[in-house]
Amino acid sequence: MKTHSIEKYLSELSIDAFEFSKNYTTLIDSPTGTGKTELIFHLAKNQRAIVAFPYVSQVIQQQEKQANFQFLYDSEKIDYESDKNICCTYDKLTSLIYQDFDLNNYILHLDECHNLYMSADYRNHVIFQIANSIREKIYKQVILYSSTYENKYLQHYIAIDNHQQIELKSSKIENVTCVHLENGNKVTMNDAIVSFFRQNQPKKEKILIYRNNKSENEALGNLLENDGYQTLVVDSDRKQMDDVLEFLKNEELSNQTAVLITTSMLTEGINILNENITQIHYVDKEKSSATIRQFASRPRNSKHEILIWFKKNETLEVRKTYEKEWNDFVTNSKQIENSINFLIERTPENYAEDHLQQIIHSNRMYNDSWLKHGIRCQRGKAILDYPRIANYFYRLNTQNESNNSYLLGESLESYGFQVHYFSLKVSLKKMTQVRNREQLRAIRKHKKIEREALLRYYITNNICVRTRRKEILSQRKRTEEDNRELKLLNRWIGLEKNGIENRTQIYEILKNGTDDRAIYRNLISNANHLDEFYTELKKVINLNERYDAEKRSELIQKAESNARSLGYNLINIKRLKDGTIHGKISKNIFANLFHIQTHVIGGKHSISILSY
Repeated sequence: MKTHSIEKYLSELSIDAFEFSKNYTTLIDSPTGTGKTELIFHLAKNQRAIVAFPYVSQVIQQQEKQANFQFLYDSEKIDYESDKNICCTYDKLTSLIYQDFDLNNYILHLDECHNLYMSADYRNHVIFQIANSIREKIYKQVILYSSTYENKYLQHYIAIDNHQQIELKSSKIENVTCVHLENGNKVTMNDAIVSFFRQNQPKKEKILIYRNNKSENEALGNLLENDGYQTLVVDSDRKQMDDVLEFLKNEELSNQTAVLITTSMLTEGINILNENITQIHYVDKEKSSATIRQFASRPRNSKHEILIWFKKNETLEVRKTYEKEWNDFVTNSKQIENSINFLIERTPENYAEDHLQQIIHSNRMYNDSWLKHGIRCQRGKAILDYPRIANYFYRLNTQNESNNSYLLGESLESYGFQVHYFSLKVSLKKMTQVRNREQLRAIRKHKKIEREALLRYYITNNICVRTRRKEILSQRKRTEEDNRELKLLNRWIGLEKNGIENRTQIYEILKNGTDDRAIYRNLISNANHLDEFYTELKKVINLNERYDAEKRSELIQKAESNARSLGYNLINIKRLKDGTIHGKISKNIFANLFHIQTHVIGGKHSISILSY
C-alpha cells in the first residue's frame, strides 16, 4: 500500500503517482469529497473505458456533464457501432458481461467498489457477475474507487495489486451524537423525529434524514409536511419526479425545501452543496459505520452534526464472534465445496443439478453461518459465492454496531469522528402517536392493495409480463406507480427464471411484498410441503404451545433424526460444542417454516407456533 497526502483534492497528485500501468487491479482509497469522480472522467477521456456506478441517480447526474459517453441505465441500450466510452449502472455492466461484447479492450472504472460486499446480499446476481468478471480478468485493466473499502472481506477472491491510500493533511472533525430513546419500546422512530422537530423548531435550517425504508420515509414526510416543513422524499420509486431530477441536476436543495428524507439511493456519489445544512439524522435500524460515513459526507459545504438514533435496548456483548466464524470459513470452505462436488459427481446425471439445488436450498433454510448463502450453482458445479460470504462477515460487524452504540462509536472514532452519547425521553400525546401510526398503516395498505390489484389483473387478463415490462421501460419518464409496477414485473420474471411458472403460485409469493426478504420468506413457505424435515418437525410440535430454546433444540434434533432415518440427508444445521442448537438459530428455523409469535416472561424468551 502506498500513501499520499493531499490538501483537498486528488487533482493535486500527478497521474504517474498512482502507478496504474504496472498493475491489473488498482484501488484508489480516498476520503469522500476529494474528487474521485472527477479523477475517473479525467482518466477515462484518454482511454477506452467503462465507468460503472451502483445507482441510476449517479449516472443521471453525469449525463449532462460528460461528453463522448454512452449513458446506459434502465431501458437504455448500447450502440455497438459507437466509438464513445460507456457510463453505466452496475446492472447494465452485468448485461454487457453477458452479451457477446469484447470487454478486453476496456479499462473498467468501478466507483463505490465497497458494494462488492456491502450489496452482495440483495443484489447478489449483479454483484457476483461483476466480482467474478474482475477475478477472471476479462478487462484490459480495473481501477476501483472507494472511501470505505475494506480489503479483508474479499482478500481470498479479488487481489488488489496496487493499493493507493489518500490522506487529507487537515481533515475536519465531525461530531456524532448517539441518541438513546429511554422509552423506545413505546414510541416509533417517526414519533421520535416528529417530537424532536416540535421541540427544536429548525425551520430556517436544512436537515437530512436517512432510513432505508420507503413507506416509513413517506409517512414521516407527510407528518412533517403537516407540521409546516416542506420535505423532499427521494427513493428509487421517485427518481424521475421533477423535483428529484432538479435536485440531482443542481446538487442542491431548493430554498423552499427544509427536509430531505432519503434511502440508500443518496448514500454514495451525490453531492449536496447547500451551506445551511445543520443536522443529519440517521434513523435506520441497520447502523453500519461505513454507510454513516458515506452519508455524512454528502453535504460538501456545511458544518453539521450527525445524530444516530437507537430505539431498542442495547446488547453489550457482541452477537457473534467474527474471528471464530472467519477461521471456520478459511479452514473449511474449500473442503465443503469439494465434498459437495464429490457427491454431485456421483449422482446420476439426470438428477445431479436438482440434487445440488436441494443442497443449496437446505443450507439456506437451516444454516445460520457463512454457509447459509455461501454456495451457488455454476455450470452444474458447486462454487463458493465469495461476495455473499463477504457480505455475511460485513453484516456480522453491522449487527454488532446496530445493537451496541459503543462499538459503533469506536469504529467512527477510528475514522476521525468525535462521538457523544445522549439519552432522550420522547413526550407525545397519545392522539398524535395514533395519527402517526395510522399514517404509516395507510401508506402500507395502499401499496398492498395496488400490488394485489396488479397481480390479479395480470392473471385475470392473462397479461404477458415481459411485454408489459417492455412497455414501461419504453416510457421516457415514469411515475412512482410505474416504478413500483416495474419492480413487481422484474420479481415475477425472476421467479419464472427460477422455475416457478404457475401464475397463482407467483401471486401468493408476491402479494405480501416484493423486497428480497419477503420473497425469500414466501418461497420458503411455498417449498415447505416438499421438504421432509419440515414434515417431520410438523409432526412433533403443537400449535400455541410455548417452546424455549432448549425445547426447540430437542424438537429440531428429533425431526432431523426422523428425516435422516427416511433417507433425507441434506440438513446441515450449525451446532454448539455440546451438540445442541443455539436459541437464535432454532428460532430462525421455526420462523422460516411456520407463522410464530415470540414471548418474553421474566427475561426468558420462548415462541409459539400460530399456524403451519
